[in-house]
Amino acid sequence: MNKGADTVIIFGGSYCIIMSIIMITLSILSISAYHCEYEEEMMKSPVSYMLFLIYFRSIECSDHFSWKHLRISKLPRNGTLILNNMPTENTATSRTHALAHAYLVLNIFLLVATLSLFAIFTQKGKNKIRTYALFVLPFLIIFFSTILLDFIAMIFYIKDDIRHESSIGLMNTLEVRNQRLFLVDFNRIPEHVRTLPSKIMIVFTTKCVIGFITNIFLLIVIMFSGWEFVDHNKFHYSTSANELNEISLKKNKEINLHISNTIYANHSRQSIS
Repeated sequence: MNKGADTVIIFGGSYCIIMSIIMITLSILSISAYHCEYEEEMMKSPVSYMLFLIYFRSIECSDHFSWKHLRISKLPRNGTLILNNMPTENTATSRTHALAHAYLVLNIFLLVATLSLFAIFTQKGKNKIRTYALFVLPFLIIFFSTILLDFIAMIFYIKDDIRHESSIGLMNTLEVRNQRLFLVDFNRIPEHVRTLPSKIMIVFTTKCVIGFITNIFLLIVIMFSGWEFVDHNKFHYSTSANELNEISLKKNKEINLHISNTIYANHSRQSIS
């Protein structure tokens, strides 16, 4: 048995199971936040409230914009006036909700595919191409899809992060109309409150960046290790089969030789008689 390929498949599969469970949990939390289940909790700090306003304030949530929750006071424009110039749900929120559903579906598939990947250990001696196609290939396709989704989401949130470096960029994301009326107000929002929400989303989607790089590395390694595993087992199966054939042929020869000797001996005795 190829210990190197075994170790890679076991380690990579275990890692994918853990990460898929984490991403399924985060996806469910994101979908729940979209449906306003954590609205009150997200108002407890300026950063979490801004995160709510940008990415989770849906049409189902209460219609408000509170400078108080952003820890900003004595502003000339009140929240109600700003709400009259904002949509009930912006594009960034709709996009985040769509990404959450995509993450949920793909990671459920990844969890199932990873569990199926371990079934490769029961397929020794079977056709290596069929084994690879049934157990390794589906895993690789789904795993690649999750990496691609991470990349797409990362690009979106990096663009948001760059945009939120300015107050105008933040207003563009929130889709505030009549921006000149509120520019002075938004300029008073601290920079970390503007930019941290997008950075948080980048961390989640890239799995702290290290996870994103690890996924790419594992995809490549498992792709080759999976083939090496089934190829190695096919080789040993073929070798064992050949050995069994040789033993069988040898026994048949011995039996045939014994039968021939017996017939010859009987024939000799009959001739003497």
